[in-house]
Amino acid sequence: MAATVSKSGTPGVITDRIALGGTAGNATAITFPRWAREISIRIFASDNETQSAGFVSSTGTDGAAMDSNGVRVELGVPFMLNPSPGSPATVLYVSGDNANDVAHVSVSA
Repeated sequence: MAATVSKSGTPGVITDRIALGGTAGNATAITFPRWAREISIRIFASDNETQSAGFVSSTGTDGAAMDSNGVRVELGVPFMLNPSPGSPATVLYVSGDNANDVAHVSVSA
Protein backbone atom coordinates (compact mmCIF):
# COMPACT_ATOMS: atom_id res chain seq x y z
CA MET A 1 0.00 0.00 0.00
CA ALA A 2 3.00 2.37 0.00
CA ALA A 3 2.49 5.52 -2.05
CA THR A 4 4.62 8.33 -3.45
CA VAL A 5 3.20 11.82 -3.89
CA SER A 6 4.17 12.76 -7.43
CA LYS A 7 1.12 14.05 -9.27
CA SER A 8 1.49 17.28 -11.18
CA GLY A 9 -0.26 20.46 -10.19
CA THR A 10 0.34 24.18 -10.00
CA PRO A 11 4.10 24.81 -10.00
CA GLY A 12 5.30 24.18 -6.47
CA VAL A 13 2.01 22.62 -5.33
CA ILE A 14 0.85 18.99 -5.50
CA THR A 15 -2.40 17.54 -4.26
CA ASP A 16 -3.16 13.83 -4.17
CA ARG A 17 -5.67 11.32 -2.82
CA ILE A 18 -4.14 8.18 -1.33
CA ALA A 19 -6.07 5.08 -0.29
CA LEU A 20 -5.13 3.97 3.21
CA GLY A 21 -5.90 0.28 2.72
CA GLY A 22 -8.75 -1.95 3.73
CA THR A 23 -7.95 -2.40 7.42
CA ALA A 24 -8.66 0.30 10.00
CA GLY A 25 -5.55 1.31 11.96
CA ASN A 26 -2.99 -0.13 9.53
CA ALA A 27 -0.24 2.19 8.32
CA THR A 28 0.30 3.28 4.73
CA ALA A 29 3.78 4.68 4.00
CA ILE A 30 3.61 7.91 1.99
CA THR A 31 6.81 9.34 0.51
CA PHE A 32 6.89 13.09 -0.10
CA PRO A 33 9.35 14.86 -2.44
CA ARG A 34 12.61 16.32 -1.13
CA TRP A 35 11.56 19.83 -2.10
CA ALA A 36 8.43 19.71 0.11
CA ARG A 37 8.42 22.59 2.60
CA GLU A 38 4.82 22.27 3.73
CA ILE A 39 2.82 19.03 3.98
CA SER A 40 -0.85 18.89 4.90
CA ILE A 41 -2.80 15.65 5.47
CA ARG A 42 -6.55 15.31 6.07
CA ILE A 43 -8.33 11.98 6.42
CA PHE A 44 -11.66 11.26 4.74
CA ALA A 45 -13.97 8.28 4.30
CA SER A 46 -13.80 6.53 0.93
CA ASP A 47 -16.61 8.76 -0.40
CA ASN A 48 -14.08 11.66 -0.30
CA GLU A 49 -16.63 13.90 1.45
CA THR A 50 -17.16 12.53 4.94
CA GLN A 51 -14.38 13.59 7.29
CA SER A 52 -12.66 10.86 9.25
CA ALA A 53 -9.80 10.67 11.75
CA GLY A 54 -6.66 8.61 12.21
CA PHE A 55 -2.96 8.80 13.00
CA VAL A 56 0.28 10.04 11.41
CA SER A 57 3.74 8.84 12.45
CA SER A 58 7.33 9.25 11.25
CA THR A 59 8.02 5.61 12.11
CA GLY A 60 6.23 2.43 11.21
CA THR A 61 5.88 -0.41 8.74
CA ASP A 62 3.76 -0.18 5.61
CA GLY A 63 0.71 -2.46 5.92
CA ALA A 64 1.21 -3.16 9.64
CA ALA A 65 -0.67 -1.81 12.64
CA MET A 66 0.18 1.83 13.40
CA ASP A 67 2.89 2.12 16.03
CA SER A 68 2.45 3.89 19.35
CA ASN A 69 4.36 7.00 18.17
CA GLY A 70 1.43 8.18 16.03
CA VAL A 71 -0.02 11.66 16.38
CA ARG A 72 -3.83 11.77 16.40
CA VAL A 73 -5.47 13.54 13.45
CA GLU A 74 -8.96 14.59 14.52
CA LEU A 75 -12.02 15.13 12.35
CA GLY A 76 -11.65 18.23 10.18
CA VAL A 77 -8.21 19.13 11.51
CA PRO A 78 -5.30 18.76 9.06
CA PHE A 79 -1.94 17.39 10.14
CA MET A 80 0.72 19.94 9.13
CA LEU A 81 4.46 19.42 8.78
CA ASN A 82 7.27 21.72 7.61
CA PRO A 83 10.31 19.56 6.67
CA SER A 84 13.75 21.16 6.95
CA PRO A 85 15.40 22.44 3.77
CA GLY A 86 17.90 19.93 2.41
CA SER A 87 16.33 17.00 4.26
CA PRO A 88 15.93 13.70 2.44
CA ALA A 89 12.53 12.69 1.10
CA THR A 90 10.01 12.62 3.95
CA VAL A 91 8.19 9.35 4.66
CA LEU A 92 5.12 9.47 6.87
CA TYR A 93 2.96 6.56 7.97
CA VAL A 94 -0.76 7.34 7.90
CA SER A 95 -3.73 5.30 9.11
CA GLY A 96 -7.46 5.90 9.18
CA ASP A 97 -9.91 4.97 11.91
CA ASN A 98 -12.11 3.17 9.38
CA ALA A 99 -11.45 0.59 6.70
CA ASN A 100 -10.98 2.17 3.25
CA ASP A 101 -10.32 5.72 4.52
CA VAL A 102 -8.30 7.97 2.24
CA ALA A 103 -5.69 10.66 2.86
CA HIS A 104 -6.00 13.95 1.02
CA VAL A 105 -2.52 15.43 0.89
CA SER A 106 -1.21 18.78 -0.21
CA VAL A 107 2.48 19.51 -0.70
CA SER A 108 4.03 22.88 -1.48
CA ALA A 109 7.54 24.15 -2.06
